[in-house]
Amino acid sequence: STLPRLGLRPLSGSLTITNGNLNLMDNSEVMVVEQGITIANDADAQLTTNSNIFASGTITVNTSSVLAITGGILTLNDHGNQTVDLAGKRIFNLTINNLGIANDDSVVIANNSQLLLSGALIITNGTLNLMDNTEAMIVGSGVTLADDADAIITSNTTLTVSGTITTGASASWAITGATLILNGGTRRQALDVNS
Repeated sequence: STLPRLGLRPLSGSLTITNGNLNLMDNSEVMVVEQGITIANDADAQLTTNSNIFASGTITVNTSSVLAITGGILTLNDHGNQTVDLAGKRIFNLTINNLGIANDDSVVIANNSQLLLSGALIITNGTLNLMDNTEAMIVGSGVTLADDADAIITSNTTLTVSGTITTGASASWAITGATLILNGGTRRQALDVNS
């Protein structure tokens, strides 16, 4: 299993919120979900947290729902391709650690979803696929790709990054027809896209 050994009991199925607030924030609770998360298209369907979430499976956040991830890290750790639709909602830190084999380890950002991070993006294994649906990305606190041939970002649209960009020697950016905007907000911004 790819689940962290934290003494936690994972939710072995899926999590669906149709109405009400799953509040993990008040007590800073960690959550592990093995088969996907769905938040219904209702303003009363809410997930709020400032702690770590480990999630496999499809993640679907509908437009009217509330997703407030204001701290911690959302770690995507499936064993195969994973579709993520955050409906343009901003989250904090994101780690992609997809343990599928090559060509079956992508995190595909869904159509009209975007990827908006107020924190950092870390890819240890797997492909962050922004290309299939031409989805933009904004990262507030840097991008790190591990030294692994399976740590990849693919894009054909606008990527806006603040903070340091670090790319391991074996990792890669597959950017075709994309624009990389560096807006670090400081006088210096370190950029290493390797090759």
